Formats: sequence, C-alpha cells, structure tokens
Amino acid sequence: MAQTHVRFDGLDELIKDISGIGARLTELASTEIDNTATRAAEDMRNMYPDGDTGNLRNGVKVRTGLGDGHRAFAVVTSSAPHAHLYEYGTAVRSFGNANRGQMFKASDRATPLTGNVVTSGISGNPAIPVVGIVASRYRKELYAKLLNMVRQETGAQVVE
Repeated sequence: MAQTHVRFDGLDELIKDISGIGARLTELASTEIDNTATRAAEDMRNMYPDGDTGNLRNGVKVRTGLGDGHRAFAVVTSSAPHAHLYEYGTAVRSFGNANRGQMFKASDRATPLTGNVVTSGISGNPAIPVVGIVASRYRKELYAKLLNMVRQETGAQVVE
C-alpha cells in the first residue's frame, strides 16, 4: 500500500502565533467593552430626568467581566423600580370620574440624543426607550471597533 507524507515547514511557529491570539484579543477588547459600556451608561443617565429622588439616573449600573478567558462582556441595566414606566410609557390612569394623571409630562421627555418624543398609544405618558436608543448606538460603535481590532491583530481580511 502506498503512503503519502506531507511536510509543513513552519507549522509549529504558526500554531504558536495563533494560540495567543484569543487571549490578546480578549484583553484588548475587554478594555474597549468596559469603556463603551461606561459611556453608554453615562448617556442613559443624562437622558433620564432628575426627578424628585434621582432613582432613574442612579439606577443605571454597569457590570463587566471576563467569561472563560476568551470572552469579555459588559451589561448596562436600568434598575430603578419605575424604569419600565419611563421606557414603555403609561396610559392615562382614571377611576370613575377621577383622573389619576400621568407619570411625566410629554414636554419633560424629549430625548437629548434625538430630540424626539415617542408616543405610546393615543393618550397617556409617551414612551422614551432610553436603553434601546443608547444601546443601539453604542453597540454599532463597539462592533466596528472590535472588527477593526481583529483586523489589526490578525492581519485577516474580515468580511462585514
């Protein structure tokens, strides 16, 4: 039976070079992910009104970390007990002939980033999806930066 042998010169060096890429990229990306999440959280805080208690602004938190050594992550949350009312809006609340009012006036809810008030339903409190607006913008920015990092670190032609 005929045998075929293939010899690769430099394969050991290639494996050595490739083996460290994941850890290097994770380290580089971790810093960028942390910075992006911190900036996003600051934008979210700035979009929320001061309010009487400041709970909406104070409820914005950032949690960052590393996964199994090759994953970095950041989570930005809006955890005020009434954040969902601001994000999704409310309807006019009334019982019988008594009007229970709205949480905020529409004029207080124009977003600094877009200047738009999003109306939720026919009447009631308009929704301003602060988390969605900010997350979408920063996610796009972060993905572009991470893609560029992979290109620079590996020299690879990464297709978008």
